[in-house]
Amino acid sequence: MLARLIVICLLAINAFGCALCSLYSPTAHVSAKFVAHENNISQIAFTWTFSQNFSDLMKQNFDLNQDEKIDDKELRKIRLNLLDYLVPRHYLTEIEYYYKDENATKIEPNLNEYKLYFDEGRLKFDVSFKTNLVIADGLVVSVDMEDKESYFNFKFTQNNAFLVGKSFWAIPNSNSNLIFFTFSSKKALGLFAFRILQTSKNKVPCVLS
Repeated sequence: MLARLIVICLLAINAFGCALCSLYSPTAHVSAKFVAHENNISQIAFTWTFSQNFSDLMKQNFDLNQDEKIDDKELRKIRLNLLDYLVPRHYLTEIEYYYKDENATKIEPNLNEYKLYFDEGRLKFDVSFKTNLVIADGLVVSVDMEDKESYFNFKFTQNNAFLVGKSFWAIPNSNSNLIFFTFSSKKALGLFAFRILQTSKNKVPCVLS
């Protein structure tokens, strides 16, 4: 069994070296935001906050000069390894949207920008994708973050509605690595909140009729 694990680790992509071959799958807690101009969503941005154990492991593995700090050169090495793993896997992110009862349309990840950094000892990854979505009551955007090779686990952390643009609210409904954002005008926000309370046990998106 040990020999098999070693072989798997050696054959796997070199991203993060022994970190990905460890006996646990690190968790990244994810939050999302929407960048809107007028009633149009131009970007969907995510912040991944990796677990403390994984962040510490990255410091140990990539602190090449052993000064107990991660300098720009060492951080660049971590970033290149991360991107080597994420890019061919479409950033482990699937985004779809639909309006009310329409069929869902998949959004191909169109990278806008990214940033990898340490914040209060935790490794974080900011990534955003370009979009062109018209905001309207009943718009639902779903995001599924899943690593089918099981190197990473994801968990969305948002529970409260937040304002997008000037007139619409995004109301999250999450279930671990899957989240639905239902958009509502201020006038309809109270109705959405009521429906979310009624359907939260089933973890399904709430849509205005």
